[in-house]
Amino acid sequence: ESSIYKKIVQKIIRLLWEQHKEKILWIFFKNESVKNDGFVLNLLYSRFIGDYIFYTFVKSYYDLEKIHQNQELMLLFLELCLLRLEKNYSVTSFEINYDRFIEKYYFESFRKIFFNEGDDINLVQKFEPLLKIC
Repeated sequence: ESSIYKKIVQKIIRLLWEQHKEKILWIFFKNESVKNDGFVLNLLYSRFIGDYIFYTFVKSYYDLEKIHQNQELMLLFLELCLLRLEKNYSVTSFEINYDRFIEKYYFESFRKIFFNEGDDINLVQKFEPLLKIC
């Protein structure tokens, strides 16, 4: 699963940069310009590869092989990645109890990882096409 995840992340970071450049610059640099696209791509890659909470959530609930093979699902996954960036959670720390983020049920895990108080609860349904069939 981790090799498929790496392949997906490699595709996603390029799409994120192409389609959401201004938003990414605002998230990371508060709209400062960056002269080196490669630097931002490496930053994005490191962010998703180093985000153990996000990776554990994705591999637990989503069909990575299906996402990798289906362009429509890849674009939906891109939106999920952008949402993760916008929430601006810390991605690595020895002090984080990672296990408390992943619950038995998808909805509870999604809520813990992506929701802030007052967020639209229907957001979780948007990403259901990515789910594994159990």
